[in-house]
Amino acid sequence: MLLSLRLLWHIASATGSLHPSSLRKCQSSITHCPDNTTIASATNPIGQTSHPTDSSRNAVTITWAAANHDNTGQSLDNVYTSVLVVSPTFEASLTGSGPSGSAVPEDTPFGNRDFRVYHVDFRNLWSEFSDGPAHALSFSRANGGFYYCGFYSYQDTVYIGKLANAYFFHSVLAGQTDFIYGFGTAWIQSSALQLRGCGGGITAWKGSNTTFENRYGVYIVDSQVRAANASLAARINGACALGRPWNSQHRSIFARSFEDGSIDPAGTGDVTTVMDAKAFAPYREPAGVFQGPEGRFGDVSWIDWETVRA
Repeated sequence: MLLSLRLLWHIASATGSLHPSSLRKCQSSITHCPDNTTIASATNPIGQTSHPTDSSRNAVTITWAAANHDNTGQSLDNVYTSVLVVSPTFEASLTGSGPSGSAVPEDTPFGNRDFRVYHVDFRNLWSEFSDGPAHALSFSRANGGFYYCGFYSYQDTVYIGKLANAYFFHSVLAGQTDFIYGFGTAWIQSSALQLRGCGGGITAWKGSNTTFENRYGVYIVDSQVRAANASLAARINGACALGRPWNSQHRSIFARSFEDGSIDPAGTGDVTTVMDAKAFAPYREPAGVFQGPEGRFGDVSWIDWETVRA
């Protein structure tokens, strides 16, 4: 699904299960939303809840099974692997390759300015181990919040593309290799990073050169980083790197978060910096890192603060 309008997508969990035929209805409801700045809402057919629930027990799961190569070995762009794609255009959603990725045409508009999902799991079922990029989420040139959601894959689970601002709250992000990566900005608040193995790093940010100051990167705050289960924890003890820089603009900050014994004591090796309060001050809250397309800081009105503060 490629979304170019300002869409409020509210899919809430409830008892029961989502029949595969209903997935087409979700897409159909999105397709029929007006292509303008009108706020639209698509609610799942099995009901909704107005109170927080355990994101590890969501009743709604959307699945896809794809990696960036087909059965013949032919390579594809990572976007084709995604369970959910949010982007104003197809070209803007392309990951590309190398430290700067795919070039986005200069006349590309900014897309969704207030995209939201509640209580939904997105699972890429391509493999049960790292076998090439396999997105659960591709999110580019948009503002969006994910509340009590789950994102599951093994490699490149969550991609935050250029100019994107993504806020995750009480969510699960699971993977093995570079499973949170991109060019934009992600703030992961009070969530669980679930290690399904070790490879590359947990984060693999590329960053971007801009004519203005930017704070593109991934910020993991008040969260937990743990092995997916006890038997895996014993096998990967001390083996997982916090990050793997893809260029000199890489920025990944772990703040006030618990890390179990799976994490390499060196963090990200010789590029790790332990920040004091003064150094961390510019990054201490979402308003200090989320930026508009022209670089202006401070607009976090699209975050559902009522849910966050509940």
